[in-house]
Amino acid sequence: SRGMEASKPLLVRLAGPSGTIRLKIPSTSSLSNLFAAAEQELKMAAGQLALSTDLPGNHRLSRDGGSLSQAGVCHGDQLFVQTGVSDYMAAPSELVAEKKTTFTIDDVPDEEEEGVVAKYTPTMALVQEKFLKHSRGANRAHPFVDTGLEKFDFTQHQGFNSFKKASGHTRLHLRDAPKSVILTGQKHRHVDNVLVADNVALRNFITAWQNNGMGEQCMAWLYGEYKEYDAFEHGVRAVVHALYEPPQAGHVEGFNIFVDPTNEHAERVARMLGLSRVGWTFTAPGRCKSDPPDEPFKRMSSSEVAVASHFQAKTQLHHNGHLTPISRFVSMLISPDQESSTPGQLANVEPLAFQVTDQAVALHRDLILERPHKLDFCSVRQPSDPDDFVAPVIYSGNDVMEIDVDFLQLDLTVSVEPEAKSLFLRSTFPTRLFLKRDPTVNELKNEFRRYGHLSAHELLSDFNLLVFLASLENLKDEMQSICDCVRLGSPLQETALVKLKPYMGSASGSGAGLSVPFTAAAPAPAASAPGAGSSEGLEVLMSMGYSSEQAKFALDAAGGDVNSAVNILLNT
Repeated sequence: SRGMEASKPLLVRLAGPSGTIRLKIPSTSSLSNLFAAAEQELKMAAGQLALSTDLPGNHRLSRDGGSLSQAGVCHGDQLFVQTGVSDYMAAPSELVAEKKTTFTIDDVPDEEEEGVVAKYTPTMALVQEKFLKHSRGANRAHPFVDTGLEKFDFTQHQGFNSFKKASGHTRLHLRDAPKSVILTGQKHRHVDNVLVADNVALRNFITAWQNNGMGEQCMAWLYGEYKEYDAFEHGVRAVVHALYEPPQAGHVEGFNIFVDPTNEHAERVARMLGLSRVGWTFTAPGRCKSDPPDEPFKRMSSSEVAVASHFQAKTQLHHNGHLTPISRFVSMLISPDQESSTPGQLANVEPLAFQVTDQAVALHRDLILERPHKLDFCSVRQPSDPDDFVAPVIYSGNDVMEIDVDFLQLDLTVSVEPEAKSLFLRSTFPTRLFLKRDPTVNELKNEFRRYGHLSAHELLSDFNLLVFLASLENLKDEMQSICDCVRLGSPLQETALVKLKPYMGSASGSGAGLSVPFTAAAPAPAASAPGAGSSEGLEVLMSMGYSSEQAKFALDAAGGDVNSAVNILLNT
């Protein structure tokens, strides 16, 4: 048995600057055999290796110290490599050479671009898809199996070793402390393009904002669907079919959103139509960076990043029963283009789309960032008391107290294509921004009086009109039939026809489109609209938010036809 025990190999662990290795040598080996085998494994020249039995190196082993048993080296012992340790510890780290508390996007080193990068600026014009460049970087796998995705958690954990003392002070164990925030860039994006299929709805929203001199900012929810984006593999685009404006109050720098009593109706109509809330759009005045102060600021501000982070945190996707960091909720900024604007004229409007990074979502969710107070920087929150643990934010080895907002958002492209087919044929029902109040039954009757000659499919094909109908108690049970009529072109049920009749008015021709089941779009009858400058035509256009001068001009140009006047106003 002694012979078998002596023949067993001896396992020794060697820990050094390059890591820990395991070395197997015969149990009968001497120290000189140990040094020779270790030098061969570490690829060191003979005679250069220095070993010790303790980490500081106070108890070093001698090469000619006899056998391993005499030196006290047993199976499973750990020895420490001292060669090169003094040089490794003496060299100061370049990462902490300079103390910097504000992190800007200029601190990110430039990366070499692969191939030719197309210079693209999102505009309202037709987007040439073939010139777009996909910006997922090295991550080209499917999003759900992409190893580049990381679930961030910067919160304090409550473990067995952390407890609150009798004095009230929390004893936090190291393993329960919040992880440090290591600022990393995000090379992938979860949505690559925003296609505005209903261009008229977007123009109505922009026109309402411009009619107030761009002095009252506003927002709207984007309803649509997600589709594949053929520009590249696994591409995703958000297709916007409708805009919905919640109750709000705007001011010069922003807006306040109020409790929306019709929000549930908008969500219910969207579900019945097979749509979902894919994002939000908001306006902003012309802004400049804090440094340099004359450079236009064309990004989401710190406040807008905070709001977008909240929205994306609430809309993260589940996959196989697990919550992923993926959210496809998009943010579309509408602001005047200061560089191309002419003094004295209405500024050009340029829609830009963004998503905030997964790390930005976690920073706001875990209360690492404080309430925004700078336009282009997010500030790290200061602890309020000794028991308030805030994870440190680190970039390149330095603690930072401010983060450039450019580092926390990703650019998306915006397309507004004339040939894109929207689910809705009209966007003429007056909204809150045009009326400065909630729409009433009077607006519904005016809408039916103007378009009562259309077929049921065309008459009801307006998202905001459907939302208002859903708010009427007597139509609650008929909304699925009405939405199917709009979505599929199916006949409107008789019960829905009967309940809609009281809102059709008594004007000549009103309700003609609802008197028969829908088969095909009926041709419009000869124009019998109110004459140019009539009080009824002016009332219709002014109810949409246009001034009396604009309404009179459009009616004169359209020969008195209200529908043509609306098209003229929307396209000017």
